[in-house]
Amino acid sequence: MTTPATSLRRPLLLSLLPTLAVTVCVASCSQIGAGSFKVLYDHADWLLQRAIGHYIDLDSRQTQMVRAQTERLLRWHRREELPLYADVLDDAAERVARRLTSDDVVWIYSVVAERWQITAGRIADDFAPVVVTLRLDQRSHLAEAFEHDNARYARKAIDAGREKTIEARTAWLERQIEYWTGDLTAGQRGRVWAVNAATVELPEARLNERRRRQWAFVQLVGMKENESVIQATLASLLRMPRAGADERYARTITRYEQELSGMIVDLDRSLSARQRTTAVDRLHRFARELRALAAEPV
Repeated sequence: MTTPATSLRRPLLLSLLPTLAVTVCVASCSQIGAGSFKVLYDHADWLLQRAIGHYIDLDSRQTQMVRAQTERLLRWHRREELPLYADVLDDAAERVARRLTSDDVVWIYSVVAERWQITAGRIADDFAPVVVTLRLDQRSHLAEAFEHDNARYARKAIDAGREKTIEARTAWLERQIEYWTGDLTAGQRGRVWAVNAATVELPEARLNERRRRQWAFVQLVGMKENESVIQATLASLLRMPRAGADERYARTITRYEQELSGMIVDLDRSLSARQRTTAVDRLHRFARELRALAAEPV
């Protein structure tokens, strides 16, 4: 069963700011066990700083700023967001236990959107002071790193061809679902495959859109604007990632979300008693782990 925690990966993997999204990616629960999640979260500051260093060649002053702002962001996230994620997981467990409806799927998307809006605003607040210091000579390094990642994405998600791309996307989505439910049946796997077969245009549309967002962010580097302007622009880019997207992408992502929503409801209807119990138990367990992690001293 795809859950709010699983779905959180999608808005958090925005290519606009993959460096900053790492913070929230490690705060999502998809595909990793509770123990692994704790290890990742405890090292999130190092992971985030390392990721930023991949995209931008920081000087010593900027490195210190990134370290300080990262620690600030993670303190807030542990204290404020993790308990909310735990509540969401418990709520999701109750909904799965009584069987999901289309309204529950709407709730999933609304929770994801709400938490991303809050987190995006916080990222913009904390990292605008860093972006203000970035120089024009650092822009080329950033653009090259973005394009390197785009080329790697294209090789994996587009260049392999239609059938292999569908297979790879299906295998990935199956892993996300099976973390929560245990092994899927052949029929359930076929339903997952159908989502990706019906949206073969998604990877290319997603690549074009991420390039647009990356370009928008690159334009911030070296801007001769004050911090408040940078912060507002950054917040807008993060909070409204689809603003400015072309019509093709809008249609494609809307169709994918519709297909995904239908799959969620269909899979829920097909869950065995064992799969449902597994999903409910794992959701509650992760909620407990998140509360314990949130309670640890920062």
